[in-house]
Amino acid sequence: MNEIKKAEKDDLQEILQLQYLAYQSEAELFGSRDIPPLRQTLEEVIDEYDNGSTLKMVSDDGSIIGSVRAREQDGTVYIGKLMVHPDHRNKGLGTRLLAEIEKCFPNKRYELFTSTRSKDNIRLYEKNGYRIFARKAVNDELEFVYMEKEADKSMVVDELMMNKAYLIDIFPRTVQQKADNRYFDVEKYFRKNRDELDRSLTNILLKLYCYYDIIAVTNNGAFEINGAEKLVMLLEKNFCGENSYMNMILPECGTLLTFNSDDLYTVVYTENDEAKELIAQLVRAEGLFFYEAPDK
Repeated sequence: MNEIKKAEKDDLQEILQLQYLAYQSEAELFGSRDIPPLRQTLEEVIDEYDNGSTLKMVSDDGSIIGSVRAREQDGTVYIGKLMVHPDHRNKGLGTRLLAEIEKCFPNKRYELFTSTRSKDNIRLYEKNGYRIFARKAVNDELEFVYMEKEADKSMVVDELMMNKAYLIDIFPRTVQQKADNRYFDVEKYFRKNRDELDRSLTNILLKLYCYYDIIAVTNNGAFEINGAEKLVMLLEKNFCGENSYMNMILPECGTLLTFNSDDLYTVVYTENDEAKELIAQLVRAEGLFFYEAPDK
């Protein structure tokens, strides 16, 4: 069974020789050997190794028959140089390498590119959940397609919930219960008359949308917010109970806001000081309170 493991620096010369061999078929598609993978030097491969992750696939006899590299920047993992020895193609090894490099960077957005002439590569990536989102013409002979794969949003939510938690609340701090249960009477009143609170939360999210992209995750699926009206519509569905919960992901700053139609508070999970301060300012402008959630 061919084994995939982290490459060592001593493997890089062999991986580069495999690269020169594996990309011959790509060069043939363009009728030219003047393509970046065939011009890359060992020093450049070492630099990619030092600044990212490089995997190798080793056959039973110990030779390297496949490899892939990736680096992460601003929440996106850029995958490149996915290669399999010509004698071992069409055996699912490329798919295994791709899945393994994604595991090295869990719950991220993945991006890669290939040429429009590389139909087999495009089919492989599409089969594994990638889609084309951009094209770039390099010259009359060469055009690249850029493909992306979004992270599983439910897994992203779980990961962001590990961040420090803050509350957007109608109270300045957690209320201690009294023997006469007066809090529940007050809570009942605000639940029946929550229009003002819903407007304030809507205003906060609309203003926040001016600064950050937002992805909404509800019990009906995940939605990229692409306009104020769509954001307001989703919030209204949550407030009226049509969506029992809603999570708002701000991918640029690694922040999560959770909304539950039964709650009078909103939880904010973030380790980003800039986002935290901005949210705090927007919350206070609406006459609400923002404070660190107490430990459970």
